[in-house]
Amino acid sequence: MNPRNPVILCVDDEEANLKLLANILVPQGYTVVSAASGKDALLKIKCQTIDIVLLDIIMPGMDGFEVCRQIKEDQKLRNIPVIMITVLTDKQDRIRGIEAGAEEFLSKPFDQTEALARIKILLKVKELNDARACAEEALQKSHDELDRQVQERTAELAQANTILQADITERKRMEAEREKLLQDLGKRLKELGCIADISRLAEKPWVSIEEFVQGAVNILPPAWQYPEICCARIMLDSKEFKTANFRKTEWSQVADINVDRKKFGAVTICYLEEKPAADEGPFLKEERILINTVADFLGHVIQHRLTEAEIMASEEKFRMIFDNANDGILLADTESKKFHFANVTICHMLGYSQEEIKNMGVMDIHPEKDIPYIIEQFEKQIRKEIEVAQDLPMKRKDGSVFYADVNSSPVEIEGKRYLLGIFRDITERKQAEEMIKKQLMHITALRNIDMAITGSIDLRVTLQIFLDETMRQIHVDAANVLLFKPHTNTLEYVAGRGFYSDALKHTKLLLGEGYAGRAALEKRTISVQNLSKDINTLSRSSLLAREGFMSYCAAPLIAKGSIKGVLEVFHRTPFEADVNWLDFLEGLATQAAIAIDNATLFEDLQRSNIDLSMAYDATLEGWSKALDLRDKETEGHSQRVTDMSVKIAHAMGISDSELVHVRRGALLHDIGKMGIPDHILLKPGPLNDEEWEIMHKHPVYAYELLSPITFLRPALDIPYYHHEKWDGTGYPRGLKGEQIPLSARIFALVDVWDALNSDRPYRPAWPEEKIRKYLLEQVGKHFDPKVFEVFLKLYSELKP
Repeated sequence: MNPRNPVILCVDDEEANLKLLANILVPQGYTVVSAASGKDALLKIKCQTIDIVLLDIIMPGMDGFEVCRQIKEDQKLRNIPVIMITVLTDKQDRIRGIEAGAEEFLSKPFDQTEALARIKILLKVKELNDARACAEEALQKSHDELDRQVQERTAELAQANTILQADITERKRMEAEREKLLQDLGKRLKELGCIADISRLAEKPWVSIEEFVQGAVNILPPAWQYPEICCARIMLDSKEFKTANFRKTEWSQVADINVDRKKFGAVTICYLEEKPAADEGPFLKEERILINTVADFLGHVIQHRLTEAEIMASEEKFRMIFDNANDGILLADTESKKFHFANVTICHMLGYSQEEIKNMGVMDIHPEKDIPYIIEQFEKQIRKEIEVAQDLPMKRKDGSVFYADVNSSPVEIEGKRYLLGIFRDITERKQAEEMIKKQLMHITALRNIDMAITGSIDLRVTLQIFLDETMRQIHVDAANVLLFKPHTNTLEYVAGRGFYSDALKHTKLLLGEGYAGRAALEKRTISVQNLSKDINTLSRSSLLAREGFMSYCAAPLIAKGSIKGVLEVFHRTPFEADVNWLDFLEGLATQAAIAIDNATLFEDLQRSNIDLSMAYDATLEGWSKALDLRDKETEGHSQRVTDMSVKIAHAMGISDSELVHVRRGALLHDIGKMGIPDHILLKPGPLNDEEWEIMHKHPVYAYELLSPITFLRPALDIPYYHHEKWDGTGYPRGLKGEQIPLSARIFALVDVWDALNSDRPYRPAWPEEKIRKYLLEQVGKHFDPKVFEVFLKLYSELKP
């Protein structure tokens, strides 16, 4: 049967994101199941097999943290890996995800190669965990089944033994009755001869039940008074056994044959003609006693024969079960510790014949060094101090050692005590466990490296951690990373571990030069088992001569199809790399490539962000100057009020990150005037009511103009609210007191102060005392009292 494709559940409330994930995953051979909400995801994961979950955090209703928590609380679902995909970058959000049970995080936008690598690793971890769980479950079921069979067999043997003992007791009782009958019927030699003949026939084990009954029928007529006219018949369970001359007549007597207290048949004696009249009737009193005795005796014999047949069939059945059991079975005498019974499986397991094992004991099938421990466990088990179910070393006839899962318990058979042991060869399981242990160590190493990649943006720190894990996991003596410089097409040393000198720090190789250059150029791993035979082809050989390296391997660092560098590892002792070792080395190389690629991307992103931020600010200053050029009366006004507003905001405790938005809002405070007609904005005289109504709309125009621009949205407070007044009489919304954003309250005061302190075509600048008096009058009306207090403290710095 073809293995199924891994099934990945993608959970996101945005259909575009779900389509993006499907476009990435489906070409890689994954089956994608989509869910648009947390509730939908929980329904789908419970009704179908899911191998991994890609989970968005920010969703309406149930968020990603709660979905992850419910998955990990479900015993059946908790082993499904969860990767959270989110735009959240705060450390606390990651901690919440870890507490909820998430194995990984991917920050939007994410790198496809990194995401696929992490998915592949987590799927491998889940596959190993599932395989181990299935193996343990199958092993437990096998143990349970074997225990059940042993218990059933023990119970059946005990029951058969009880029946046999009862039968023996009954037979002894019957024999006693027979003796008594012989004594009582001493005068009836013929009758006693009949019983004796039937008894002797019954004692012949090779005679079948049918042969025995037919023989008894032929013995009966001579025991009666008139044998020449006597005939007999025995009916057993619809089967008829009779003498050749049998005919049913009116001169007959019948006795029931009972087996296990139930009627099983009948004995019939007939005279073929009427015999001379007698006071006792057709049959003598002794003959009536005889027929009943014969019937009882026949019943006991038949019951005994049937019981013996059942016991033999049962013994044969269970001997076949024991001999053909998948597990080895040994029965050891508790006193001599010699084996009393061994099935075929244990013989094959140990390499002995059944005859050989019968002459052996417990100490012969275990390594000599383990004998004291084995004997100690044997004695404790006999005293019922422990329940022995453990892995024990076993020794074969050829001396080789293997491990078996041993389950033993004391039993009693026919009054004698034995120790019953059940053995299962677990060599393959031990090998599998060792392989899983090694793979888990590799996965842990990759996880540690992955955490270093995600936890640090310093490439050198990340690579040092990477090299530490590399040397520890693959047991090399030295390792280094050469970084590829695309502008010079060279490989240069960036980090190393385990070298005696610093000579390699000056390494600089061209692509194709040496093993490392070839590995980078050809994008393949190169392994050299014996450097002493091939030292001249290794670049930097003079630098490496003092290191004493004997074997070498170079793995290219490739991310997104591009070469990022080369990982070199060295051994100072002979070493031959196998396929698993090389696969793990290449897995480590992939992690290093991701680390280098991430660091490069982060550096480029930082540079781009700085350039973009500078471009934004230059654009805003350009807009501000354009506004000043349009309104000659306020030329230079925007830059002055911006500088003053930022100083006051900083003095009032506004953070540096928020000061950026204060500055942008101040530069664009009158951007809404772009929507005011020139004949109103540039009117030399006073405005009429209708013109003022239009002029009062410029804050609304500013909001409509700037709110669609995401990066300017936090700077809207000043352009939208700088004409609001402390007492609620301002516009456009009539906000009052602290309902007005602090940055707008600061700017309102600075804007009025700069306007009064500047010459205008229709009036000269006001004197300083007049300005201060006016501003003081407006405190509590137009201006925030606290803002005014700070303004006064900084007044000397704010004056032009």
